[in-house]
Amino acid sequence: MAVTPIDERSAGLRMYVALTAFLERRSLDVKPLLLIDEAETHLHLDAQADLVSSFMRQRQVAKIIYTTHSPACLPPDLGTSVRAVIPNPGNPIESTLENSFWRNSTGFTPLMIAMGAGAAAFSTARYVVLAEGATEMLLLPSLIRAATGIDDLPYQVAPGLSESAPENYIGLDLEGAHVAFLVDGDEGGNRLATKLDEVGVPIQQVVQLDAAMVEHVLDPSVYAREYRNLLAEWNPHLTVGDPLQLTVESGTPWPRQLEDWAGAQGASRRPGKRDMATYLVENGTAQPSAVGRVALVKLHDQLLAALLISN
Repeated sequence: MAVTPIDERSAGLRMYVALTAFLERRSLDVKPLLLIDEAETHLHLDAQADLVSSFMRQRQVAKIIYTTHSPACLPPDLGTSVRAVIPNPGNPIESTLENSFWRNSTGFTPLMIAMGAGAAAFSTARYVVLAEGATEMLLLPSLIRAATGIDDLPYQVAPGLSESAPENYIGLDLEGAHVAFLVDGDEGGNRLATKLDEVGVPIQQVVQLDAAMVEHVLDPSVYAREYRNLLAEWNPHLTVGDPLQLTVESGTPWPRQLEDWAGAQGASRRPGKRDMATYLVENGTAQPSAVGRVALVKLHDQLLAALLISN
């Protein structure tokens, strides 16, 4: 078998091998942080995706922080892993790290703006799940991985479907090369699915969650306990009671039950859906219930089918 000398390989590959060898030769008691500026440099699109996959699998460093202007170099969990660096127009040497750049638009549009990337950059082989809101973007990747045992999902979840005008739905297929539309299992999700059908979105691209909303696939005791913990953090002078026993019989969504309970506790600050989703993922406590696992495995299979991804 022919062997190509390393100095004849691409600059990007040589940089990657050098970095891996550098880390492998050092035995450190405390794992280092790895900082990379413009990680996509000298790498074609497929190689950028491979690089990010290797970042997710590696165990040699504690954390990797990298900058990029390339959509192909994005991490799989967009909701928890991406920060936009926003320059201060009044001071060119200052910038702000922005977490909530998804707020005012749908799909990848705000991310393209934040990255300075052109729309054509997103026409590469990308699998996108457009969900109703940011909560799905934050929670679903972790929950689906926990339910299926799959380390790397072949698609990314973007938010904002419920915030877009119906006439814009059909144009959302430009947000990625392969798109599935995910709606909740409640009445709002039913209405949204009907609107998608009315404007001509192919029915095979629309997937409905087998639960009223993504929070309802969580382990209810863990969800209530973590809500109580965050409520106590936000209201340090408040004596917070035992966690609420969440029920489905009342017909009231769990996030609303918890917010009402927090109000009854006298809390001046009450975590919302997005706050809780972030808290659960960052603390590694986004755990599905037994029923939720079944719903999530089914959802994953349906998304693969909608995106034409082979198992």
